[in-house]
Amino acid sequence: MNKMNKLWMIAVAMGFLFLQACNNDSGEEQPARTGVLVVNAGNFGDANGSISLYDEKTHEIENYIVKNANAGSAIGAGIESMIAYGNLGIILCNAPDKLEYIDLTTMKYINFPTTNITSPRYMVAYNNIGYVSCWGPWSQNWTLDESYVAILNISNGNVMDSLKCGSGPEGLLIFNNKLYVANSYDSTITVFDVSDFSKSTITLNAAPQHMIVDTNDILWVSVTSAYGKFSSEEIGLVGVSTDAVHEIIKKVNIKNISEEGTMAYNREDHEIYILSAEPWPGTATEVLAFNTDQKELSSNPVVSGENFSGLNYNVDTGILYVADAAGFQGNGKIMAYDKQGNQIDEATVAIGPTSFLFINK
Repeated sequence: MNKMNKLWMIAVAMGFLFLQACNNDSGEEQPARTGVLVVNAGNFGDANGSISLYDEKTHEIENYIVKNANAGSAIGAGIESMIAYGNLGIILCNAPDKLEYIDLTTMKYINFPTTNITSPRYMVAYNNIGYVSCWGPWSQNWTLDESYVAILNISNGNVMDSLKCGSGPEGLLIFNNKLYVANSYDSTITVFDVSDFSKSTITLNAAPQHMIVDTNDILWVSVTSAYGKFSSEEIGLVGVSTDAVHEIIKKVNIKNISEEGTMAYNREDHEIYILSAEPWPGTATEVLAFNTDQKELSSNPVVSGENFSGLNYNVDTGILYVADAAGFQGNGKIMAYDKQGNQIDEATVAIGPTSFLFINK
């Protein structure tokens, strides 16, 4: 048995025990926290990222929920993204680079040591192993030549190993025992087989950002211009087969797709919601719908507004959530819509809302 397989088995066993333990660290039954976690990125360099919790039943919002649950101890960083794995929340931070772990029942910190990790972006978890896309350090020529995927032991936060990927990795996805990594600086997707970490490459003509696999097992990739590096004729959505060939089977041009390639999946109605943004200095934004069965983009937006900075769709409640960062000038807000685009609610959050996470669904 090689070193990686041994580490893997240890991590799986320890991770199971850890997730069981963190569900109840006081010996008493804890009420489950339910609702929508709002990730507020904060202003870059100001270390003021935070988490809000929106209750879908009462329509109440609690801002700074992690800080409040920890006697005023703030996260103390900007926030790139967050995932939930069982009852564990993992917050990926920048300035400083670190991961923060919280118990999603109590919102209290789990005191793992800060991992040795450089510019973490996004994360997926599978079999108690975490995979984190990391930009790595900038070179003297402002290139990202040392980007990688960190492999984490979720039970203790330690980095077990790393995988060399393309430059500037962003979103990740695991499907059919394969780890897909979107490399936004070199227009490729690195595909790892998680059983032995052999790898292959999918080459695109624009910067891949995020990925969704639809009910037909097609991989849909949001691709952007990387702020003018790639042609506006190539940006939008790309459909790729998930077999060994990874054939590009469809391209959908969306000229104003947001540079972050933000999207969410409505699996029930076979629709991908995509964030579209007017080029700077414009502030007009829209949420578009792409039908994955018909492979067609809606002619009219689902929702229109200003300064949209993130979205997600709750498949259990049929509610579409949209974030408005207000240009990162003070507090932002979130809006809830039904699938027809009718607004249900609105709430003020903290600085820079960018994404949503649904817990205890």
